[in-house]
Amino acid sequence: EGKTDQEKVEVLIELMKGLKGEERKCVYYLALAVARKGQLLWSAEGITDIGYITTKPEKTAIPPSRWMGHIWYYPEFKKTFNQMNEAERNEVRKVGAKLKNELQTYIRSLI
Repeated sequence: EGKTDQEKVEVLIELMKGLKGEERKCVYYLALAVARKGQLLWSAEGITDIGYITTKPEKTAIPPSRWMGHIWYYPEFKKTFNQMNEAERNEVRKVGAKLKNELQTYIRSLI
């Protein structure tokens, strides 16, 4: 903590120095749960994002708080997350959006 977005990018790139191919693979695993008084009422989980950490960051400025998107690369789009257009971002967010909708549906059923 306390590091700038640029410093975070540089630290991660340095930590992964020498890693190649699948060794650079990154996965975002999302788990959501609703509980009441220690009782699990609902849960869902899934891998919501798969990509690779680039070996060199983009030369462009990092959007505030979007440092991971600056180096998270999607081979199928040949772009980092921050380079993608909205349609491409929605495509890679499908599983996360599905989990979000499931949670919203469950919460609505409670009201």
